[in-house]
Amino acid sequence: PRAMPTGRAGGGRLHRCTACNHESVGAFAHALHVQKHYYGGNETKNPANTVFIALPQTNNPTMSFQPSGHFDGARPGFVFKMGPQGLGYYTDPLQKQPPEESCRERSRDRDRGRDGERDRTRDRSRDRDRDRSRRGDDRDRHGHHDRRKDDRDREYDRDRRRDCDRGRGYSRDRDDYRSRDRDRGRDRDRDRSQRSSGERRDDRGRRRGDDDGDRHQKRARLNECGDTTAVDAAASATSADSEESMFRFTAAQVAERFVEVFGLPSKRRKESLLECLDVNVIEVVAVGNEEVLAEGKEELELHCTSVPIWKAEAVKRLYVEGNKPADPTYCVDFYLKGQAPGWGLEGLASEAAERSDIWVLYVVQDNKVKRVYVGDDTQRLGRKPGVSEEDIFGTDVFMKVLDIAIRPGGITGTDISKHYHDYTKIEVWG
Repeated sequence: PRAMPTGRAGGGRLHRCTACNHESVGAFAHALHVQKHYYGGNETKNPANTVFIALPQTNNPTMSFQPSGHFDGARPGFVFKMGPQGLGYYTDPLQKQPPEESCRERSRDRDRGRDGERDRTRDRSRDRDRDRSRRGDDRDRHGHHDRRKDDRDREYDRDRRRDCDRGRGYSRDRDDYRSRDRDRGRDRDRDRSQRSSGERRDDRGRRRGDDDGDRHQKRARLNECGDTTAVDAAASATSADSEESMFRFTAAQVAERFVEVFGLPSKRRKESLLECLDVNVIEVVAVGNEEVLAEGKEELELHCTSVPIWKAEAVKRLYVEGNKPADPTYCVDFYLKGQAPGWGLEGLASEAAERSDIWVLYVVQDNKVKRVYVGDDTQRLGRKPGVSEEDIFGTDVFMKVLDIAIRPGGITGTDISKHYHDYTKIEVWG
């Protein structure tokens, strides 16, 4: 902003307006005139060449006049009014003026500030020292705990070594006790076996003596009567009674045992298989031409040793027996392809992949298999579903079994019992 001074009048400086050539005395009056142009009035409104003069403002409390173009809030010790120097804040004699701060007070305040900063610095340094000492105490405390932990670890290791030594001693003692107990057990078993063998020997001698005595008495009585045939009849009756008192296993039970042992991976598999066979007299015979396919103890033992393990299972079974206990029993098992327990159309099968379905006849006497007949299941009775008991008794297989059973050395009784089981139609309860 600029003003155009034109001269002095009444002690004030003249200012001329550039818009309307109006002359004002004093800068403040000229400013009021310019504001009248700007905010509206009789003169030109907001001319482009109008110059607005900003008046300086100050809040210095030491000045008696503080110019201000508008009321800017109350100021302590001043009043806002239009005065001889223009519009602004003038000192109010009715208000108490704020005391002026002396240089001494200012220097004292500065010294207090410095002292306060120095105290804060000293406090901070003291806090740092305290923190250092606390950290040092923590390190000492941790070191103490570490040392105690090391001591505990050493004590634990020492105790563990001592326990290990004690355990070794206990183990040695237990081994000694076990070996001593084993020796005692062996001695006890040896004494028991010797005693039991002696008792069995005595029992056999006693029974033999009783039997001899009974036999002598019977013979003496019969000699008195003069009938020697009665003696033989009594002896045969005695032997028959002894045989009946023993356990008897049918052909179905022995065949089931043989099939079960054949499919089990046991260490005694060979011995268990041979227990079911009478290896001294057994023969494997073909049904059609009565050809002996395998026989002898060596061949059967070799087969039982080398034959691999596979799943053997009979799907149907036919059982025939007589009314005399001393007669052999007969069992026919029907096997599907690859499920026969080591039997085949060529005798002994060393592989499970048999070419066709077969049926096997077991002849059992005195709990041993005496003979095995192998035939081809041409009628597919094992594979055919729904084969009833009447159907199986009218087949060629049953006729061949009856022909073998009534041969010399077979069934000698007058009554023949027959049983049939279909294992593919087993009812399940539950």
